[in-house]
Amino acid sequence: MSIRNRVALSFGAILLLFGCAVAVYLWTAALRAQTMATLDRALQRQVLIASIRQEVDNLHKQVALLGQMDLGSGPSAVNPEAQALFNQKVDSVTGLLDRLHELTDASDRPAVEEIQKTYAIAGNAWKQFEGYIGVEPTWAVANAARAEPPSIRLQSELLPRFQEAERRRVDGAETQFNRIQRITYRLTLLIFFVSAIIAAMVAWQLSRHVG
Repeated sequence: MSIRNRVALSFGAILLLFGCAVAVYLWTAALRAQTMATLDRALQRQVLIASIRQEVDNLHKQVALLGQMDLGSGPSAVNPEAQALFNQKVDSVTGLLDRLHELTDASDRPAVEEIQKTYAIAGNAWKQFEGYIGVEPTWAVANAARAEPPSIRLQSELLPRFQEAERRRVDGAETQFNRIQRITYRLTLLIFFVSAIIAAMVAWQLSRHVG
C-alpha cells in the first residue's frame, strides 16, 4: 500500500472516530437528560411527601389538643376565622397530594391514590370536628374519633412506606447518573487514545517517507 493510501486511510479512521465521539456525546447527553429528569421528579416527590407527613402530623396533634380542651358551647365559642384557617390547612394537604399524584409515574400512582383516599376520610372528619366545636361537642368528639384510624394509618404505614420507596428511587437515579458519567468518561478517553495512536502512526509514516 502506498504512503498516500495509508495516510488517507488513517485520516478516514480519525474522522470515523470523531464521528463516534460525537455519537457517544449525543447518546450520553440524552441519557443524562433523561436521568436528571427522573432524579428531579424523584427529589420533588421526596420533598412533597416529607411536607405532607409533617402537615398531617400537625393536624392530628391540633385535633387531639382541641379535643382535650373545654371550649364551651354557644356562639361565643365559635371562631369562624379559626375554622377557616383550619379548613385551609386541611385543603392544602389535599393540594400537595394532588401535586404528588401528578409527579408520580403511572406504576406507582395506586399507592398515592390510596394515600389520597385515606387522607380524604381523615380530612373530612377533621373538618366536621372543627365545624362542630362550640356547636355540638358530642359530634365534635365523634368526628375526632372517626379521623383517628385513617390518620394513624397515614402516619405509621402509608406515608412512611411511600417515603422509603422514594428514597430508594432517588438512590437508584443517582446511581444511574453516576454510571452514565463513568461510561462517558471511559469512552471519551478510549476514543482520544485511539485517535492519538492513529495520528502518531500517520506522523511516523510521513516522517519515514520524507526521510
